[in-house]
Amino acid sequence: MQVYRQQQCNVPETLPSGCQITSSGANVQLCPANSYQNGFALTCQSCPVGSSTNTSGNTNMFACACRVGYTLDRPGIGACKPCDVAKFEAVPGPGVCTLCATGQFSGEGAEVCGCDTGFTGDLRVQPCEACEAGTYRPDPPMTLGGNPSDSLRM
Repeated sequence: MQVYRQQQCNVPETLPSGCQITSSGANVQLCPANSYQNGFALTCQSCPVGSSTNTSGNTNMFACACRVGYTLDRPGIGACKPCDVAKFEAVPGPGVCTLCATGQFSGEGAEVCGCDTGFTGDLRVQPCEACEAGTYRPDPPMTLGGNPSDSLRM
């Protein structure tokens, strides 16, 4: 993620970007994380829906990156929107949502995919595999005292 200009806020003659007037109006402070101020307002603006920052004193909306599970509405510009069903985005930023592999599913805004009905496995360790003959995985998945994608005997 690109870091945009950050600075210290001093009581200025003009309000610098990345700073805001305190509620008392007597002092100036850095914009908090998840906000920015580009020099055209007296207070910091919140990052658009679906985006965030982990820095303070941001001077530009582009410091706000899409959260995991979100992608830009339009490539390169626009607000962040949740990934569609059956897609995921595991890394924050302007990335594109990726289609879940065969045997996997996801809900809207997912950061990972899960094993689909008829498949089992722990995606942190291995890909989903078809359930063994004579077993099934409940839909929706439920915890069976261990791995949420364990199979049940028929």
